[in-house]
Amino acid sequence: MNRMMKKIAAALLAITCIPVTGLTASAEELPWYWGTTSLEAVKDLERVDDHGMLTANDYTDETHELYLYETQYGHRWALVVTPRTDVIRFVVREDVEIEEASRQVAEVIDAYYPGCLANYNAERHESKVENNEGNDYTYFSHLGWTYHGEQYDRVFELHADDNSAEKEAGILLGLAQRHLISEFYGWGQTAHYNMGDLPHNSFLGGYEPVKYTDGNASAIDWDSIGNYLTERHPGLTVETYAVYEGKEIHYRIGGAEDLSFREQFDLAVELWERFGIEPNIGWLQTSESLLTGGNALLKAGDVTLDTDITIVDVIALNRNIMTGDPLCETAKLNADLNGNGTPDETDSLNLLKYIVGINETLEDV
Repeated sequence: MNRMMKKIAAALLAITCIPVTGLTASAEELPWYWGTTSLEAVKDLERVDDHGMLTANDYTDETHELYLYETQYGHRWALVVTPRTDVIRFVVREDVEIEEASRQVAEVIDAYYPGCLANYNAERHESKVENNEGNDYTYFSHLGWTYHGEQYDRVFELHADDNSAEKEAGILLGLAQRHLISEFYGWGQTAHYNMGDLPHNSFLGGYEPVKYTDGNASAIDWDSIGNYLTERHPGLTVETYAVYEGKEIHYRIGGAEDLSFREQFDLAVELWERFGIEPNIGWLQTSESLLTGGNALLKAGDVTLDTDITIVDVIALNRNIMTGDPLCETAKLNADLNGNGTPDETDSLNLLKYIVGINETLEDV
C-alpha cells in the first residue's frame, strides 16, 4: 500500500484501538457490523501488545488497545479500541422530559464548567463554551438520534479537556440527586472501536522497499533481515513479493504463511522493533461504533439512583412490588439484592434491615 493509501486507512482507524486473540466463542458470534455498546463483546478476547507499531505507523493513537481473532472459516479480524478520556456520557430517565432535563443538566454542569448555562441552547439542548483562542473548551449536547439500530434519544455527552475525577464525581452527584439520569459513564468509560478485516498473511506480505522516518524514505537492508531470520527463525526467508513498474521491488517473509495469526503478528512487531520496517496491513474494512464501560449508577440498594441508600429506596421498591410503579433497568439491578432476576419482597426486607442497622450488608441473610 502506498503512503496515501496508508494515511486513508489510518484515518479510518484513528478513532479506535486494537489487541489480538485466537478463536473464541464470543468472537465467532460477532457479526460483520456491530451495533452493541457493551464491553461484553471483548470480554473473552485476548489483548495483545503491538509495542507502539500501529501508533508509530499512523494506524491509531497512543491510547489504543488491540485485539485480534480468527474464525473457524479463516477470517482474520482486528479490533481497535480507543478510550474517550475527555467524554462523560449519561442517559436521562424515561420519566423526565428532555426539555426539562437538558435545562437542569446545563445548571449542573455550569457549576463545574462556568458558562455552560449562559450559552445553553434550549431548542437544541446543547451548550458550548470556548476558550480565548476560540477552540472548543467544553461542550455538552443531547445526541437525540438512532445510530445503526442503537437508540440515543435520551443520551447526553459532555466533552471537556479539563477532565478531573473531582468534576466527574460532582457532575454525577448533581445529576443523580436531581433524579435526572439512569446511566452514567465517566471519563474513559466509553470508547470508539473499529473492526477490520485482515487478509491472510497481510502483516508479512508486500513490505515496501524503503522505510519512512518523519516522512523521509531510506533503503532497507534486506540482507541483514534475511540473516536475522536464518538465525532467529529457521525456515523463514526474505522473498520478492511483487515488482512495480519494473523497478520497485516489494518483499515478503517466505514461510510465514504457515504461522498462526498471532505468530505472524508477533513476528511483524519483532521486525518492526528490530529493523523499523512497517508491515503492509492493507485496507481495513471498518465500522465505527461505541464501546461502553461501567455504569456508575449501578450500586446495590440504590433504587432511586441518587447515589445514596435511604428509606426512600425501600419505599420506591415497595411501590414497584405492590402497585407496579416502573423501575428502569439500572434500578431493577440495584434492587435485586438476592440475584433471582426480579426485585421482590425479600429484597425489600433485606434493604430495610440494612438501612435500620439490623444487617451489616445488603446480602440475603
